[in-house]
Amino acid sequence: MTRRRQTRRAQIAAGIVVGIIVGTIHALVVHVTSQPERTERTVVQRPAPAGAADHERTR
Repeated sequence: MTRRRQTRRAQIAAGIVVGIIVGTIHALVVHVTSQPERTERTVVQRPAPAGAADHERTR
């Protein structure tokens, strides 16, 4: 009985770990695959932190 309980817990834990790993890998893959299309936008948005700060100050 103890072995079966441990295997069930191990399977649940392994499923959670695998799910987290698969989720992170999937997110990374989606992020990397979507980078070529968004590189121009991110490059244009990044060099303007002062503008964002000014907008926050005016608010």
